[in-house]
Amino acid sequence: MPELKNEIPTDSELREYFLEDFAFTVEGEMYAPPNREVTELTAGCNRLIKKAGESIFASLQRLNRLERSDPFWRGTNRRPTVYKLREFCDVVLKENAGDVLALWTQLALDVVWGTSNGRFDLEQLRQLRAAGKLEAEELICAELHIGFNCGRSAASTTARLLRELGLSDEARPILETGRRSADGAIADWCESVLANLSKV
Repeated sequence: MPELKNEIPTDSELREYFLEDFAFTVEGEMYAPPNREVTELTAGCNRLIKKAGESIFASLQRLNRLERSDPFWRGTNRRPTVYKLREFCDVVLKENAGDVLALWTQLALDVVWGTSNGRFDLEQLRQLRAAGKLEAEELICAELHIGFNCGRSAASTTARLLRELGLSDEARPILETGRRSADGAIADWCESVLANLSKV
């Protein structure tokens, strides 16, 4: 990531900083081999990447508005960087566990950087679901993206999350479409998630 010159950057400086490493999110481009077929599911993944980028930038703007006298800035260079967003969102969520922007930013960072353990925070997903701000396609695409690009998402984990979040019925038509994909990796993954969804 580039360095921010100003402690309180202008919106255009902040945007330039963001685009240096996250330009791929503006068009919504899923990291994938160049020969990967564009399907309904990968198109959904591209929408997810775009939404992830929008959430990250909105949180950067929010962090930039935080008074520099706030305790959050102690021991820092007081610049609103992407690397401060997880901690900032944690602070926001301690005050309001249902803050949608903070929840989406945490999910977005996991999507674009990969989760440390290959699993999304279930409680945060529940909060987004309760707020009506998480759809089955978004969770499927987040899991697919992590699986293909970080090698950490298991179909059984995806199925469990869909069940626990009450998204199974909404997910099945999406996965059925995915299992008919000419892209063998996507088809196999969707088939496996569906098989795991059927297990009691």
